[in-house]
Amino acid sequence: MTPIPGTDRARDAWNRFDTASCVALLCAFVGSRILWITGNPASSQYWEEGYRWLAVHEIAAGAPLPLLDWQADHYQGSSLVVIGLAAALGWIGVGSLTALKVVALAFSSATCVALFAVGRLFFGRAVGLLSGLIYLLGPPLVAFWGVVAMGFHAESALFTLAGIGVCLTLANGSARTPLGWLSFGAISGLAIWFTPTAAIGVLACALAWPLMAERPSRSELTAAATGFCVGLVPWFLYNATHDFAGVAGTGLRPQGLG
Repeated sequence: MTPIPGTDRARDAWNRFDTASCVALLCAFVGSRILWITGNPASSQYWEEGYRWLAVHEIAAGAPLPLLDWQADHYQGSSLVVIGLAAALGWIGVGSLTALKVVALAFSSATCVALFAVGRLFFGRAVGLLSGLIYLLGPPLVAFWGVVAMGFHAESALFTLAGIGVCLTLANGSARTPLGWLSFGAISGLAIWFTPTAAIGVLACALAWPLMAERPSRSELTAAATGFCVGLVPWFLYNATHDFAGVAGTGLRPQGLG
């Protein structure tokens, strides 16, 4: 197997400067977004956040609904993750609106760090810095969805980056083990449960693999398939208790809030 050109060099070259760059990028990202949210709150909101906000309030009030019924739509579990995390913050005393913004910033901040890390580790320092700076500085629509707590395509970018990182690590040979393939499968399954459009990233990894490394063995594919099934467990649990509505159709679930 031929390693990805430059991958080993890029990984070995990670140093304190890279760590400092990553921390500085993260601080700049979080600081700028907090200034945006507090300085012009009306421009950092979206009407569908209202469902998440009300769901957090209802959960705090002890509304008698099963947890899975708070999912905002049938076809993706991401909204449930956002609501659950915000509700957990509310349980420790964080206001519901603040909690939603904290969750939104947590996802977008992690995405910014992941962009830098994947670019730096596999393509060099310049790519890592450029990727992180582009995410920090724009474009405006991407920036907007980074401060809105929705739990959909914007947040699923984090899963896609994690999957790409594991895929490149496997292709480079440094972690081509059953656990590595199991991890790639699990991340892929979770990503698709989180938001189905994340399947585009999974497919991209599959199509690019022949250009990066030799064909996976049967045991490697078995490990990946096993991980994929494990990652899809939340998807199956939801659909098994909701007449497989995530397969039969899409759309909002107005019954979630009565």
